[in-house]
Amino acid sequence: MNEIDLLNDDKYELPKDRDDGEIYFEDFLKKLYEDYLYDIRNLKPTSAIGSSVQGKSQKIKEITDGILLSIQKYLSGQPSKAYSILDGILSNNSNLLNQL
Repeated sequence: MNEIDLLNDDKYELPKDRDDGEIYFEDFLKKLYEDYLYDIRNLKPTSAIGSSVQGKSQKIKEITDGILLSIQKYLSGQPSKAYSILDGILSNNSNLLNQL
């Protein structure tokens, strides 16, 4: 899969639908992130953009892990901790996020 195929893949189309009775939000998001990271790491880039994204896969994983941890804290009744985690992830990675 190259970067064009990745962007055209239906599993990354927005908005997302999920059945609350079948899968929890946290699990749904975790699966989506795992699939995305797998596809990025196995990408066969055809451009500098694809190569750049593939080279940043570890950093993207850190961001997605931080988002998941923030959601976990929020859902466990710790909104202040959730905000702190999310704020830290976004602040520490603002340069990368601005490139995406």
